[in-house]
Amino acid sequence: MLSMCSTSHGYSPSEDICSLKNLCDKGIKLGEGNSGTVYKYGKKVYKICNANPSRHDKTVSAPSRIAQIWNDIYLTLYGSKFRHFASAKMIFLEGECILETPYIEGENITEREKVRAFNHYLFSAHHRVIGDGLVSGNLKQHQGFTLPVDFDHVFDSRRNSFGSDIISKFYNINDLLYS
Repeated sequence: MLSMCSTSHGYSPSEDICSLKNLCDKGIKLGEGNSGTVYKYGKKVYKICNANPSRHDKTVSAPSRIAQIWNDIYLTLYGSKFRHFASAKMIFLEGECILETPYIEGENITEREKVRAFNHYLFSAHHRVIGDGLVSGNLKQHQGFTLPVDFDHVFDSRRNSFGSDIISKFYNINDLLYS
């Protein structure tokens, strides 16, 4: 869906997907939510955005926004230890704008204290907070570190950046960091 993409420049997928049908048939479905469906295919994850997203989802789940936040965070996360994961991009396949990210192995983290500890780190290092960190599958334990894998509800606490003004209306930063 081109309306969710902020650019008309197309990129090709890293894996040999060939078609949306092939991605859906041969990929492993990881989940489905308000903003789209996520598949693992090879060493990559592909999020196909919903055809008719809400205005909220169209803004915060735009592949261009998510790819930028993903790459910004992974370039410096934990002293750049995971900068090799900073390869998120939006791709075009059969006219659909899709988010492509690396697949990150690990166990899902949903324990409130671990999510809060990661939010403290993310806030102090990047001025960002993940609003839906308690949702299973949004944070992973990888090589002893907590890594985010879903960036739809990550917002910048310093300014009203693209999407952050909407997300911050749904979350109280003090609740995410202290309660």
